[in-house]
Amino acid sequence: MHTTSSLRSTLHHYQKALRAADRANVVVCHYGDLQADLEGEMRRLADRLGIAVAERVWPALVEAASFERMRARADHLAPDVSQRYWRQTQQFFHGGTAGSWRAFCDEAALRRYEARVAELAPPPVAHWAHHGWRGARTAP
Repeated sequence: MHTTSSLRSTLHHYQKALRAADRANVVVCHYGDLQADLEGEMRRLADRLGIAVAERVWPALVEAASFERMRARADHLAPDVSQRYWRQTQQFFHGGTAGSWRAFCDEAALRRYEARVAELAPPPVAHWAHHGWRGARTAP
């Protein structure tokens, strides 16, 4: 079955996930938050899932989850490795920065994108989509 993704469906998915973020069986993470504070986000996730981690183990876990380490292990971690989706599995771990797509847009395209996002999602969802939880921990 082939499915397509669109900006509309992506923002709708985010909104549904954020509405469920306070449920005990849902944890919503944003890549930008992981970049900004990987250890803090990992600790939040462990706490939310009720996983006890010995203090001495945290440094190794955080290092193993770092972008650099995951990219080095791309042959084992990239999705669809068995189907050879990626010519080089490291492509899945392209640059490790959020928002790098903006470099491919001119100002007019960015304005059209921002206007379309404003049509499709309420401001809190649009903010979360671009910035994660930074600034607020309450779901829209």
